[in-house]
Amino acid sequence: MTQNRQPIATHRIDFAALQAAVIENLIDEGTGRSVFAIPGGYVLKIARNKKGLIENGNENFVFQTIPDKYRESLCPVIGYQAKHLIMPRALPLIVTTINLDEVLALNKPFLNYLQERYDLNELDLFYPDNWGIYHGKPVLFDYGTTYIKSLINR
Repeated sequence: MTQNRQPIATHRIDFAALQAAVIENLIDEGTGRSVFAIPGGYVLKIARNKKGLIENGNENFVFQTIPDKYRESLCPVIGYQAKHLIMPRALPLIVTTINLDEVLALNKPFLNYLQERYDLNELDLFYPDNWGIYHGKPVLFDYGTTYIKSLINR
């Protein structure tokens, strides 16, 4: 049965103005994106190259299409526009006392689903820096890297 999903963000976001306002709040960089803290407890992921555009698109696609039973294990995407992606800022797991191995064991069906359905890179899935705590629960907040280039046209 296909579910009709409503857009998560119900208001228009001026991504260019937001990017200009937060340029000094860099908190992380990967090979394709820079991540900035923005007001209200959110992060803005800005693609710097084609890889970053694909990662943003993949994260949005995964979050929009994953079954509800697994959705709570992902940090939610609340705004998306190719070059820009917004999600809540999760507390990095590495600054907590929570053990990654326990988190992975509890989330085994979720992780298997991500690998089977979306071909997500297991190195990223099992990397402690990609996990955090959001609303008191462990969540994966970096899930845009796949072995295929783009999930959107699959």
